[in-house]
Amino acid sequence: MVLVVESMFGSTLRLAQHVAVGCASMDARCDVIEAGCAVGRVPPDRDLLVLACPTHLRRAPTQRSRAAAATDGPVLSHAGVTDWLATAGLRRGEPVAVFDTRVDARFAGSAAKELARQVRRAGGALVVPPTSFVVVGRHGGPAAGEDDRAYAWGRDLVRTAAAPDPGAEK
Repeated sequence: MVLVVESMFGSTLRLAQHVAVGCASMDARCDVIEAGCAVGRVPPDRDLLVLACPTHLRRAPTQRSRAAAATDGPVLSHAGVTDWLATAGLRRGEPVAVFDTRVDARFAGSAAKELARQVRRAGGALVVPPTSFVVVGRHGGPAAGEDDRAYAWGRDLVRTAAAPDPGAEK
C-alpha cells in the first residue's frame, strides 16, 4: 500500500502517519510519500493507493491556494496530490482510497470528494467512500479523537483490501 500525501502545516501528514500505523497493526506495509517527492517513487504494482490532502477553499489545493497558505508560515508540500495524480497514470480499476482534512464548519467543502472524482476519471476504483478528518484551523492539528479514527481507518482499509471481490469470477 502506498499513501501519497499533501500537507501544508502537518495535520494531514500526521493523520496519514496514523493511517499507516493502523495498516502496520494489521501486518500490512503502508509507505507514506509526500506528493512533491512521489514522482518516480510510487511503484506501479501497488496493491492499494491512498491519496490525502487538506481542503482549501472547499476543494483540493491549487498552486494559488498553496501560495496563499505559505504566507501563513512554512509549508511542508509545494506540489499537490492532484498534480501527481494527473501525471501518475492509474491502472484501469486500480483500488484507491482518498481522505482529506478540513475544519469543522458547515460549508468547509471536501477535497476528498474532488479527489474521488479525479480518481474515477483516471480509471481508478474507490474501495471506500471519500473520508474527511477534522482539524482545528491551520495550525491546531487534528481535532480530538481524529488520530484514533485515522488509525482505525487504516485498519479498515487493510480489511477492505483483503476482502474477496464479490464481482470477481470464481
